[in-house]
Amino acid sequence: MNPLAKFYERKLFKNLKRGRWALSIFFAFVTFIAAIVVLLVNPLFALLFLIITRVLQICDGYVIKPRLFGNSLGISGLVILLAIVTLGKAFGMGGLLLAIPIAAILDFTYREVLLPYLRKRKMQKAKDESEE
Repeated sequence: MNPLAKFYERKLFKNLKRGRWALSIFFAFVTFIAAIVVLLVNPLFALLFLIITRVLQICDGYVIKPRLFGNSLGISGLVILLAIVTLGKAFGMGGLLLAIPIAAILDFTYREVLLPYLRKRKMQKAKDESEE
């Protein structure tokens, strides 16, 4: 099994089994039911409810979910947020769908390939300088 597959298995699937993803789906469903009830009672309250719900969804999308995905993958929530915004703006819906996996792959490549290479190169350079 390649290292990237082990990374996903260890980080992502362990947290999916815990059911953390269900929390977001549950709140979306409760919001939908509440909106219908409020609309039937008073349309003015429905407008206020929609404004408050939109603010909460923005907080969920830009704060909670990046931290949740970042913690489950071992990546900074800021990196997840930047990947979603950048790739979503550049490539639309496809970019949004692929933003988190691409951020995870780039982070894994940086930590497991690039950093060890740079450390090895730095040690080699220091060894060459000490020999001179």
